[in-house]
Amino acid sequence: MPWPFDLAGPTGITGELGTFENLAEPTGDIVMTDDQLSQYSAELLHDYPGAHIKIADDKAEMVAEIDGFRAIAVIERSQPHFHSKTKEIYNVLRGTLHVACGGRGYALKPGESITIEPGNIHFARGVGTPAWLEVLCDPAWTIEDYLLL
Repeated sequence: MPWPFDLAGPTGITGELGTFENLAEPTGDIVMTDDQLSQYSAELLHDYPGAHIKIADDKAEMVAEIDGFRAIAVIERSQPHFHSKTKEIYNVLRGTLHVACGGRGYALKPGESITIEPGNIHFARGVGTPAWLEVLCDPAWTIEDYLLL
């Protein structure tokens, strides 16, 4: 039975291509403490009033949902996942973000972006410090279309 996703890779990449092993595994080099999460949350709410803040159970990712089409994420690391319908564009705002998508690795710096087509397995990791990125979704992001591996 074929997998319900495409491993061909993303389109619209403006960052550097690389290879990253064990990108989704915790390394202990970045730890978002409760104090940092509080600080980041306050900053996000200041910059994006009315945003809905969500923090992953492992505290490795924080998302300020502005609406279904736009969010600001603060990522130490995200879990491997895919979307069957949603196309995402990651625009890096701060830090360096390593993204694994479609079996390839990408290093993105502020001002660089990657477009992730529906069906592509992807995950990311901040380098040295959590990376901040704008996430644009089309159609709007839904929990039903967030499929963890």
